[in-house]
Amino acid sequence: MVKRSSKWVCLLLAMIVMAGCAGKNSQEEPTPASPANKSDEKTIIKFHHWQNTEDEKLDLVIEEFEKLNPDIKVESIRLEAIDSTESLKKLDLLAASGEQLDVVMMPSNITYAQRVGMGMLEPLNPFLEKEGAVFEDEYKLDTSMDGVYYALPGHLMPDMVLLNMDHLEEANLPVPTDWTFDEFFEYAKILSKGEGTDKRYGTYIHSWASSNSFALRSQPEQNMLINADETSNANSPALRKSLEILQQTQMTDKSALPYADIISQKLHYAWPYFNGKASMQILGGYMLTRVGGYDKYPATFRTAFAPFPKMSKDDENYAPVSETLYLSVAAASKHKEASYKFIRYYTTEGFSVQGKYLGAWKKLDVDKEIDNIISHTQNPEFVDGESFKNVMSKVKFAKLGIPPTYYNEIVKAYNEEVELFLLGNQDIDTTISKTDEKIKKIVQLNQK
Repeated sequence: MVKRSSKWVCLLLAMIVMAGCAGKNSQEEPTPASPANKSDEKTIIKFHHWQNTEDEKLDLVIEEFEKLNPDIKVESIRLEAIDSTESLKKLDLLAASGEQLDVVMMPSNITYAQRVGMGMLEPLNPFLEKEGAVFEDEYKLDTSMDGVYYALPGHLMPDMVLLNMDHLEEANLPVPTDWTFDEFFEYAKILSKGEGTDKRYGTYIHSWASSNSFALRSQPEQNMLINADETSNANSPALRKSLEILQQTQMTDKSALPYADIISQKLHYAWPYFNGKASMQILGGYMLTRVGGYDKYPATFRTAFAPFPKMSKDDENYAPVSETLYLSVAAASKHKEASYKFIRYYTTEGFSVQGKYLGAWKKLDVDKEIDNIISHTQNPEFVDGESFKNVMSKVKFAKLGIPPTYYNEIVKAYNEEVELFLLGNQDIDTTISKTDEKIKKIVQLNQK
């Protein structure tokens, strides 16, 4: 009897529990989110780059963009590395591992072309067409590859010559407003002073690959080591002139620090100029933000700017661009519309907010932007803004061609020959001949 009643009690309890659970489920079933809740959700896009967000004022650009686009949040992700090239290797690893990529930044036409070849970047033509924007009316730099735009151009500042105004005044030399490489040599000789470890050089030419082809890069077109049809450009008169520039300054006049000393001392590219050990240096216009002093080098003298030298007086004032930015939407992004909005803003109004560089956007007031940039430097009084404006008023940008994806192999081959030349192991003719042979071989090996 006891056993029987126990069974009924247990069964009754189980039924009560089940009924209670059913009642609880029916009362607490979650309701679907209201449309209002959905509209409050933000699209989060990841922006991968190598720059110090605060120093480069990227935080201000992002802040202003988010104010204008409250439905989008930009997550700034710095790829920590010694330079932009190494950071891109990290970017490639992230892409291969399936990491979320939305907005990516590249520092040169070579790195841009490589990532187009890898299929990493989204074509932007449909976004531009939807907006009703004509690329040629918007930007000074053409980023198209076979008619397709995979990036919008960022800052665009030509290479030019930085000059220590104290040294110019000491030598009674004016700031050049138009000059040739031969005149540049004369300035370098006059400005050189002293001997041995105390010597002050008239100029400094860093060991960058771009420094080995100054005159070639100043040509309006066909200014790379390979032409658009993939033929060698090693026999260009401008490439020969580029080697003659190195020979004249480092070997003949000794108005520039020798290559052997540069590599043995492992000098930072700006150390000789900022420390008064070199009176002039050919660098990019991005130095406008630095010659007034920055965290690495405080300003101790005034800097003026001269146009990039020409091969002959009759040439027009074309100048190369050693560094620009290419802003792209990742092909794997799930937020392409939002990512495009951000790069469009960054490459237009964003540069005025950033206050550090002149952008490639055609609608910028250049003189106003120059004044704005100088006002944000540590010591504006050390920056001769008028000479910078003079350069920008007359310069024409050399066409920045998009090289083949294997172009780095060609650059490496040329640099190897230039090093032999600068160390006195071969002459200019041999350097050009061997470079030409290597270029042709590399092109042949990379044919599909």
